[in-house]
Amino acid sequence: MFRHVLRFIAACALVAPAWSSSLAAAQSPDAEQAGHSRGGYAWGEEHQEEESGPSVHRYGRIFVSLGAGGSVRIIQYENLVQNRLAPSYLQLRGGYFFEGEGMFQHGVVLGLAAPLTGDGTDLYGVSPFGQLSLAPSYMVRFIPDDLGRFINATGRIGIPLSLGEQFSWGWEAGLGLLVKPLAGLALYGEIDFSMYFATDYHPLLSFEIGVAVDFEVLP
Repeated sequence: MFRHVLRFIAACALVAPAWSSSLAAAQSPDAEQAGHSRGGYAWGEEHQEEESGPSVHRYGRIFVSLGAGGSVRIIQYENLVQNRLAPSYLQLRGGYFFEGEGMFQHGVVLGLAAPLTGDGTDLYGVSPFGQLSLAPSYMVRFIPDDLGRFINATGRIGIPLSLGEQFSWGWEAGLGLLVKPLAGLALYGEIDFSMYFATDYHPLLSFEIGVAVDFEVLP
């Protein structure tokens, strides 16, 4: 009798480990279905965040613009026989936007402007195309993520030098908008505030519209 009991105990000792292993495997979904555990994430994906797109790489761009504008004198000097409206002008600009990343692109621009009508007296005035304004400037354009192919915003600061019949110099700052119906071709508008220094100071508020073309410079 005692011998049969020992045999039964030995048999249970041999069977028990295999039985417990199979039971554990049946009760643990992580052992065979790791991809369906922890809320449905597969291994290594529990802490993954939503991927963000890489910064847009922008190559350098050469651009040229031609526009016309008019200015309002904020201060009018009657002794200089000035009208409230300064002479309208023609503006030619050329520049380069440097290669970079993201929504902002920086560049340099050189503007050349000339008055279309005369202004002032014979002693202190200017004749049509008798004065040239040469303006080196620093320029930034903002290219929004969704509408950048069609609309850009610009900001510009510069130091204009008036050369010709009357010399003066000053500073200017402008904000603009470019609407691009075609790649490389844009219609633009700009509002500009400038201050010129001669015998007195002359603040101006200007409005300008025109067309611009630009193209990439690939490496």
